[in-house]
Amino acid sequence: MVFAARNSVEVLPASFPEVGPAPRFFIEDGPTNGVYRPESDYAPHGMPIVRIDDFEDGRMKNIDRLRRAVVPPSVQTRYALTRDDVLINRVNSLSHIGKATLVPSLQEPTIFESNMMRVRCGPHLLPEFLNTVLCSNIARKHWLARAKPAVNQASINQRDVCELPIPIPPAEEQNEIIRILSVVEKQIDSLDHARAGQDQLKRSLLHDLLTGRVRVGEATKMDAS
Repeated sequence: MVFAARNSVEVLPASFPEVGPAPRFFIEDGPTNGVYRPESDYAPHGMPIVRIDDFEDGRMKNIDRLRRAVVPPSVQTRYALTRDDVLINRVNSLSHIGKATLVPSLQEPTIFESNMMRVRCGPHLLPEFLNTVLCSNIARKHWLARAKPAVNQASINQRDVCELPIPIPPAEEQNEIIRILSVVEKQIDSLDHARAGQDQLKRSLLHDLLTGRVRVGEATKMDAS
């Protein structure tokens, strides 16, 4: 997921209705803070726990390699994640505060740590659309205005999340916006992949030219072909 593509949501018409200070109609559950576990609870035989380093730009990463923590059944139940939950980082450096992700399908029960909040959407707000808004400058500006500074970090709270102005177009338009952004993101990913291949070719050619493995005349012929 590419942040620049997500920023396209800024052009949503001002006529879309917005969530007010208490979005009960759109939010089914949450925001709910995660659970703190001391380092001594982390162990290979524990339950997977999502930490702030496990997502970026709206996308989970390393979902199969999450750290694990040993927790009692009550914690497993209270802080369980399900597909399409939305996680929002509540404590981080100012540059990363409020980053979010959509929870994908999980292979086993998973929980989330204390410096993030979990939100579950109601039927009129699609989770992927909420994630789109959270990764846009609409949310970014809101978090920066609300962030409470501390030593080397900042924080937002549940009230800040509830008071985030979220454009709410009809479900059909939410789906169409998601689809359009998905197409753009795939194009960007494809271009990034192609760029990575060209960069690798450049590094290899540079090495060969500087070590004499490929002569300048040969490189010129390669470029012409």
